[in-house]
Amino acid sequence: MKTYNDYLQFGTMPTNNNEARILRMKASRFTIIDGELFKKSSTWLLQRCLKTHDTDMVLRDAHKGECGNHTNGRNLSLKILHLGYYWMTLRPDALDYAKRCDACQRHAPDIHQPSEHLNMSIPSWPFMKWGMDIVGKIPPAPGQKVFMLAMTDYFSKWIEAEAFKQVLSKKCNSKKSTGQTPYSVVYGTEAMLPTEVMIPTARYGLLTSDANNIELSYDKDTVDELREMAKIWLASNQHRVANIYNKHVYIRTFHVGDMVLRKTFQNTMDVMEEKFDDTWEGPYFIDVVVGRGAYQLSSMDGIQVPRSWNALHLKLYHV
Repeated sequence: MKTYNDYLQFGTMPTNNNEARILRMKASRFTIIDGELFKKSSTWLLQRCLKTHDTDMVLRDAHKGECGNHTNGRNLSLKILHLGYYWMTLRPDALDYAKRCDACQRHAPDIHQPSEHLNMSIPSWPFMKWGMDIVGKIPPAPGQKVFMLAMTDYFSKWIEAEAFKQVLSKKCNSKKSTGQTPYSVVYGTEAMLPTEVMIPTARYGLLTSDANNIELSYDKDTVDELREMAKIWLASNQHRVANIYNKHVYIRTFHVGDMVLRKTFQNTMDVMEEKFDDTWEGPYFIDVVVGRGAYQLSSMDGIQVPRSWNALHLKLYHV
């Protein structure tokens, strides 16, 4: 801007002919009024050229002042142009200012895109996941031990019955993930519904005891091959699912010392503010990178946040 001022006021030009021609062409879009430099926009609106120490005030007032609406960086730059101000780095400054706004970061919408690629796990043997104890033993409350024992016995019987029903309902239907029925993968032979015993079908009615024993012995000899093929089919199916899942992944990685915001959950939300409460809370510091998108956090006071948090619930905080 000093170059344009010197040219318009004193006629100062570069010694190089090409640079002088470029300056004359660009300076035609500027004019000086009462000692202030103005730029002529494409709509012939005169935009005052600001110096560096004045740009922060204009950005602040246009973004969150009396008439500010916390707009994004691009619209903020357009708004400032319409107000009649201009400087050479207007657009990148507006983008950077909107990105660092504390209120905009706290009220930003939730990020629904997954932050890490899908981590697949294949069980070592069928129904392995059914035996996983994730929650652990729940301690009973005082005065409810007898009730809890009775309920525990009731629910254990109910779970066994439901599991048996599920096996009966699904044992004759092949699963898409393995291409085999669960019963055949476990026992090496196909299951038969009780209805077939009461009302024989062609499969049951035409099968003798000797033929059945021969078929069972053959199935037992080839069950390892059946299970290996089921594992290969399962791995192939998981690979297809992972390819579809990973198309929508937006990788978010953080490093130790980074400042992040954590998603506000229902148990941490202020009940008085309801929908006007912040979408994100913090900021927090990244203390430890646990791995696979998990991080240990600490507050600004240095107090460690309980348990690790997934990157899906975190976003970078810009200062």
